[in-house]
Amino acid sequence: VHYEKGPGMDFTHGTLLLRMSGLYSLRALAALRAGDSTLACRDLETLDRLQRALQREPLLVSELVRLTILSYLLQPLWEGLANHNWNAGQLRQIQDLIESTHLLADHPGVVRGDRAFSRVCFQSIRKRRSHVLEKMHSLLPFDTLPASIELTAMLLPGDAVLDQNEAISERWVQDLVLPMVDLPGGRIVRENSDRLERTITSAFSTPYNAMAKLAFPIYPTIVRRVGVAAVALDEARTACAIERFRLANGRLPKELGELVPMYLGTVPADILRQRPLQYQRAPARTSNI
Repeated sequence: VHYEKGPGMDFTHGTLLLRMSGLYSLRALAALRAGDSTLACRDLETLDRLQRALQREPLLVSELVRLTILSYLLQPLWEGLANHNWNAGQLRQIQDLIESTHLLADHPGVVRGDRAFSRVCFQSIRKRRSHVLEKMHSLLPFDTLPASIELTAMLLPGDAVLDQNEAISERWVQDLVLPMVDLPGGRIVRENSDRLERTITSAFSTPYNAMAKLAFPIYPTIVRRVGVAAVALDEARTACAIERFRLANGRLPKELGELVPMYLGTVPADILRQRPLQYQRAPARTSNI
């Protein structure tokens, strides 16, 4: 990935990985319907490798593609759990894959990478500013450009405008975006997310913050998507542990604490609600078939 190209960077590989993931997810579902859980498990391993291929790319777009690939992985997993297609060894294997994925821990690196990407974009705009003036001189029939035209060309984007937008962007990332994730506590700090949204909304719009105000509303949405995906992974690995317990004991656990430590290291916490995952056994379903 040629990060130095900024917005001109080629992201074809992300599109390719996304399309491949859809195909592998579909094949895993078909394999489960055909009774071939071995093939389905191999396809889940492949999906895991595809999402890990994007793990070290410090870009928001890479993170969003990665979250989508993980959703492709979870769909056949859940269908296999609902229909009791997986054996104990496959469940242990899948659970290990999920437990080695740490979306919350990876997110701050993505934010810092996106900050660096933003700086490359600002630098790219600065380089093009001189070309704007040269182009206007060549196209317009003036020996000297009128002051109004010269000023407009300088402000789009002038150094002062760019510098202020870049400074505000840096400040908001450091003070508002990064604190949305509490790594030691392993949680999403919702009040910090709300604080960023209030700051963006309440900031009076001027040319000196227009670019920052345009770019930053995406951050609360993305951090929520990361949080939802992280909870989904915790639910999935807990479900794998429950199914392993059922296969070994012929019954479901009464509470998640029964899974510790043989089937689950610790009971995961709901990082969005700051409480342990809730578990309740549903009444046995009956069928007329």
